Amino acid sequence: MITTEQIPRLRQMLKLQAYKFGAFSAEAARAYYELGEGYSQADDFDNAEANLTKACDLYERLGMPEQRDQAKQLLEDIKFYRTGDVEEGNIDQLTLSHFNVPVYVRESGESEKPTSYVEDVKAYFTEEMEKPVVENIAAVVSAASGITPAAAEAPAPTVEEKIKQREMKALDEAITNARMEASRLKQKGSHNTGQLADLLVDLAALHSKKNEPELMEAALVEALSIREVVYGKNHLSVSTDLKNLGRVYFATDDFAKAEVSWKRALQIREAQLGPFHPQVADVADLYAKLLRKLQRDSEADELETRVEESRTRHTSDWEQYRKTAMKAMDMDNFFYAQALWLAALDEASDFEDEDPRVLTTLENLAHVYWKRKKYEKSEPLCMRIFKISEKLLGKEHLDVARAANNLALVCERQGKYTEAAVLYQEVLLVMENQLGADHPDVLATRDSHANAKRESHKQLEQKLQKSNF
Repeated sequence: MITTEQIPRLRQMLKLQAYKFGAFSAEAARAYYELGEGYSQADDFDNAEANLTKACDLYERLGMPEQRDQAKQLLEDIKFYRTGDVEEGNIDQLTLSHFNVPVYVRESGESEKPTSYVEDVKAYFTEEMEKPVVENIAAVVSAASGITPAAAEAPAPTVEEKIKQREMKALDEAITNARMEASRLKQKGSHNTGQLADLLVDLAALHSKKNEPELMEAALVEALSIREVVYGKNHLSVSTDLKNLGRVYFATDDFAKAEVSWKRALQIREAQLGPFHPQVADVADLYAKLLRKLQRDSEADELETRVEESRTRHTSDWEQYRKTAMKAMDMDNFFYAQALWLAALDEASDFEDEDPRVLTTLENLAHVYWKRKKYEKSEPLCMRIFKISEKLLGKEHLDVARAANNLALVCERQGKYTEAAVLYQEVLLVMENQLGADHPDVLATRDSHANAKRESHKQLEQKLQKSNF
């Protein structure tokens, strides 16, 4: 991560690159990009945008589309951070909301569970993007087969076209793998689980990147129906699915269905959180835009007034920290995400435990520590999540069992096998009662419990041997 202290060095580098290679060189463009990135990480967004705009212009002039798009993406990220704007009526790569408890899983090699479709697509991009791009296909054909470039029937694809083809191929593979994973879960009896619902939301996000709204809708409708069975029709996670569906309908101009989705999502959140909560305002703001489209201005005025009042009451910077932290996590920048979630935790210090922002902050910060292998820091957060969830939902709720399972995994990673075994036992009792003895999640937890007990006994034997007892 670039610090404020490094910016003078970046400015000096820009001058040297412009002097050595010319003010319109690729080296100068790269220097502008790095300087813009440095300013963005120092929260100096005006200078960041100025330098990144110059980088975009230079890359455009130099015919370097990949680098231009990279600079453009960073500019869009900065705009999103500063305003939270989402372009209306654009189905292409529509971002979907995902407010769920992160579930920690064993790393590859620790179990027989296959890698996820997300890991597959990341690995594919890493492998494919590192391959050299052949600039002149016709020349290669000529050298290999004696066919001259003039005899080639079709022009060689451009570098930009080749990159686009690779991206589409990777997306197709990711979608196929996601569908196979969904089929695997259903075959194992996991027809109604939060895991399957989450997978379907991710599948919808992949279809978004291919601009396939019908397939997005089908995946989100299935996710919604599953979550209604698992959590009940008035659960907050159901409102998030409805919000996602409404955005798809709005982007495809199906305003009647968008209204049904957002109206119901708004009712659920108002009932659970009150009329002036930020997450209520989030849906109300979208619904107001829809009402404007339908020329129902008086209703839109009423909603917008409530949104403004809500945001006046909740002037905390928590939401901005959350948005930026989620972006950092999407890019696997867990060091930066840790700093942002810690700032969000400080903002949430005055919130009540019932406020969903508290659990969201704790869960994501614990997840970041988990990814960075800082298990000793993750443990007290997981314990607090477990206690809050138990207080809000009761001991027999599946979300409480999930929180206990996360805590058990963190204990296990630190060699605290006795504590882990006790927690796994609690998880088993809830899961067997809610899901049945043969459910895949129950079977997996039973294995974890047996392993923790086995390791706990080993530790006890080692202590007895050392004490010569």
